[in-house]
Parts: sequence; structure tokens; C-alpha cells
Amino acid sequence: MLNVTGGEPLVRKDLFEIMEYADNLGFRWGMTSNGMLINDEILEKMNKTHMESISISLDGLKETHERFRKVPNSFDRIIENIKKLQQVPAIKIAQVTTVANKKNLHELEALYDLMKELHMVSWRVINVDPIGRAKNNDEILLDKDDYKYLYNFIKEKREENIMNVEYGCSHYLDIDMEKEIRDTYFFCTTGLYVASILSNGDIFVCPNVERRKEFVQGNIKTDNFVDVWENRFEYFRSDERTKCEKCAKCSKWKYCLGDSFHTFNFDDRKPNFCIKKVHGDE
Repeated sequence: MLNVTGGEPLVRKDLFEIMEYADNLGFRWGMTSNGMLINDEILEKMNKTHMESISISLDGLKETHERFRKVPNSFDRIIENIKKLQQVPAIKIAQVTTVANKKNLHELEALYDLMKELHMVSWRVINVDPIGRAKNNDEILLDKDDYKYLYNFIKEKREENIMNVEYGCSHYLDIDMEKEIRDTYFFCTTGLYVASILSNGDIFVCPNVERRKEFVQGNIKTDNFVDVWENRFEYFRSDERTKCEKCAKCSKWKYCLGDSFHTFNFDDRKPNFCIKKVHGDE
């Protein structure tokens, strides 16, 4: 399965030429998008190249989303495009992804009502992570009570069973909570089942991971991807890849394995996120 992400994939003029080639080779594919550049011509190309899935980012209700994205009048356009995507025969899953932060947490209930109005089959709700520009931004990072609210919100909506409301793949959340707010138990698959090709051709792991030189495994312009996948990536396929003194002593280690690779602090050798902080166990 190929997942085309960005930035915004639709700014690339030859996107569907590339994906038609991939489709003819037999690859299934999907896309993540901000939903703003979709038009009838693009919808037709999505169908022609057999795009199976798409996840559209929605960061809150109209005012919140447009303030966060800094694109006036984009919200209504995105909502209309979501409706159109649901009518494309090739698309099996049209999903909305919302990144919960301090600025939109209070709008989750209203967003849930909007998802019901749109007859969404899948709503992916994740938390903003302490990485990149968000790392030291207390205005948007969640605190302990925010995390508890978010997890309880997802649990309650899943119990209603109207649509698939699911927490993203990030973070180990304890055994009981795992089965309550997503369909699978936490397991960071970067370098195990997931690789990426970056815009410069670098063969990498999950594109959310910090762009450290030592994580680049080759380049698609000079290396054979299958050879790289089968014969490199050794570091990522070790249970010790995110082990540290703190984690080694933790009773949850065998389930957590140092949490998500993309939020691990490789300079200080410790996870930037730990569920024990949410529960107040440390």
C-alpha cells in the first residue's frame, strides 16, 4: 500500500501521472490531504488511478480551522470536497483526521456531530505531539487533564458505534485503554512494516520521524528499494532501538518498547511522551 503525503500532495502537477504508473504496476494507494485543492478534474483522476483511501485534515470548526491553517474561507470548501470524495467509486475509505490540541479540544463534541452529519465512516483523532515546532509550544500541547479528556472522549464515541472513531497509531496507552480507543494494540511499525521515500529520494522510515542523517538508509535514485528494505534497516528491527535506562526498569517495557519512534529523544535517550505522566505515575 502506497500512502502519498506531504506537505500537500496535490501541489505536485505530475502526481496522477506517477500514481497511474504505480496503479498499472498493481500497487494500491491512498493519500493524506488538506482537502483545499480538490476539484472535479482531480476527483476524476483519483477514480481513474483507483485511489482507495484519503484522509482529510480538519483542525476544528470553521473559525478555529481557518485560523490554524491561515487560509480564509477554506473550511466550507473542504466540507464540500469531503462530500464529493464520498461519491468517488474507487474510494473505499474517505476519512477525516483531527489533531487535538488546546485550541480545538473544546470543539470535539461539535466536530463529532459534524462527522455524523457528513455520514463519515472513519474519524481519526490524534493528539499534537511534542515534536517539530510544536515541541515547546505550550499554547497547543496537551496537559495531563487534556489527555484524559481526549481518551475518554474517544472511548465514549466508540461505544456509540455510529462510525469508526479511533485514536491514531502514536503512543502506548496501557492495555485496558488500548482496546477501548483503537482497533489494534500499540506497536510502532517504523522500519518494520513502514518505510518512506522523501522528496529528495532518501529512503527513510515513517516520515514523522526526526530527519536525522543516520536514519537515512539509501536513496531511490541510486539504490534498489527492495535491496535496501531487505538488507538495511537493521537498527529499526531491534527491540533495543529505543531502550534507555528509564525504560529498561519499567514494568510496561515489553508492551511499550520506548513508545513511538517519532517522539523519542535520541539526543537525551528518553521518550518525549510517556503514558505514566498522563496517569501521574511518575
